[in-house]
Amino acid sequence: MNHSHRTLTQLLITVSAVTLLLMGCGTDDRSPPSTEPSVVDTNSADTVAVEALARIFSWRPADEPQGGSLARARDLLGPTLLTVVDANAAASTPPRTSLQWAHWREAGARIDAFPFASAEPSGDTDPTRIQHRKIGIEQSVVYPDGDTELLLPTAVIATLIHTADGWRLDTYQ
Repeated sequence: MNHSHRTLTQLLITVSAVTLLLMGCGTDDRSPPSTEPSVVDTNSADTVAVEALARIFSWRPADEPQGGSLARARDLLGPTLLTVVDANAAASTPPRTSLQWAHWREAGARIDAFPFASAEPSGDTDPTRIQHRKIGIEQSVVYPDGDTELLLPTAVIATLIHTADGWRLDTYQ
């Protein structure tokens, strides 16, 4: 075997190995997120804000009504948002569905959220009782065929309160 043929063979083997490795790194989990509370460090206001907003801004149009994602964050919510969750559950009429939501539902799409806490100060805080956080949120629509579509990013001011069970997201705007 000459040198160039051996080099080409080694290159093809390396490329094949890397391709197989990368193929194994992806996931194809299209199931809705668990409604079971996850282990979240409730001693960190940032962690609670990011996790709660990830649940709230990740949507499953095929599996839940528009606005239903708030209930998935229940274990991380303060009294103000818990009142909203309970009012939604007690409502006798289902929430109105937007055309966009209906399109995503029919397409079998899911919307994944990727929130991140800003280091920029966001108002008066009392480190032991109430904190405000600027949270950026990026969302991506994922279709069953693997196509993705980025939605416009948004930002919210999250208000967190400290309870006996740790920090809880009480409002966001």
